[in-house]
Amino acid sequence: MEKETCHGMKPSCEQGRLTDIIEKKRICMQSLETGRCTQYEQSFYFNLDMSKCLEFDYSGCGANDNNFLARDACEDTCDILLRGRTEDGKDTRCMTLPWSEWSAYSSVCRRGTQVRFRAYKVKFLAMSFCSEPLEEFRDCEVLSDSAQVYRLSDTRKTMIKSIETAEKKHKCMQPLEPGPCRKFVDRSYFDVTTRKYSKFQYGGCRDNDNNFVTQDECEAMCDEVIQDHKSMVHDPRCLVSM
Repeated sequence: MEKETCHGMKPSCEQGRLTDIIEKKRICMQSLETGRCTQYEQSFYFNLDMSKCLEFDYSGCGANDNNFLARDACEDTCDILLRGRTEDGKDTRCMTLPWSEWSAYSSVCRRGTQVRFRAYKVKFLAMSFCSEPLEEFRDCEVLSDSAQVYRLSDTRKTMIKSIETAEKKHKCMQPLEPGPCRKFVDRSYFDVTTRKYSKFQYGGCRDNDNNFVTQDECEAMCDEVIQDHKSMVHDPRCLVSM
């Protein structure tokens, strides 16, 4: 395919990975369109409800983009929408980042409520299919009279910051992926083994999120992850670390 070999007429390799995913989603979420002509031929389309590619008789004209000559082409384009299962039986399209730390309790009394948050790994995709809880609350009793109290508004800001850090960590901890294409350009990535920023030759397609145009961009994304890792101290009581 043109998008994978990078030798096609379309400048697919110059588009970002996110743009490619959005385009695939647009194509594969279109409804079946058999057309209005009479020169019937075998084609395939992605059935969103069944989460798989199905055969249909295409009339020869009036199709939309969800129309493929072969099942392999359909599955390759719509792979991001294919429903898989994790080891615990959950839909792979609904995978989430880890939970944030529990907040400080939200009451000035000795008893209160804590909250924690998480986010989908592929937010714009998951919002179409998933209903995993992204907030969780629990009652908490403080064990120390000297415990510091936070207002709930401050707690929410802290949790949002924690989610942003988790998303950054998810990007920066991914392994180096130069991709299979041959439109080589200089890029930077964060090497989790050495905890340093390094340059590499990016092929132009099928990368992951640990891929930055400049080292400054890489450092801006991953520096906070390193500092957060060094300074994080967990308190076993009902408080988040300071």
